[in-house]
Amino acid sequence: MEKRDQRLIEYIAEAVLVGWLGYLFLYQNYLLYTWHRGLPLPSKSPFIVAGIVLGALFFWYEWSRLEKEFEKKDHAVSESTVPAVSGGSGSAPLTDTEAGDALANQKPPSENEESLIP
Repeated sequence: MEKRDQRLIEYIAEAVLVGWLGYLFLYQNYLLYTWHRGLPLPSKSPFIVAGIVLGALFFWYEWSRLEKEFEKKDHAVSESTVPAVSGGSGSAPLTDTEAGDALANQKPPSENEESLIP
């Protein structure tokens, strides 16, 4: 079984657990703060729907994080297999204005330093 499949099963189990606990939490708090003795118990269906929504949101969040993680790994693997063509330091080439600025800001060689330019 692939790592992605294992993580999918793990996230499904976590989402079911989060949904069930969300349902219990919401229904318990509703009963605690609004229900009084002698009244009939309220319907559980809105709280079941809320629990399903919480579980689905949790699953969507975890799955999107997993997809981003696998995209980064796939992108890093594809970049490492492509040979570097430029042979430079890996930075992008300078534009004309950046090159001109770099030359303008260059210090003249001092008298103690040997000049590389003949």
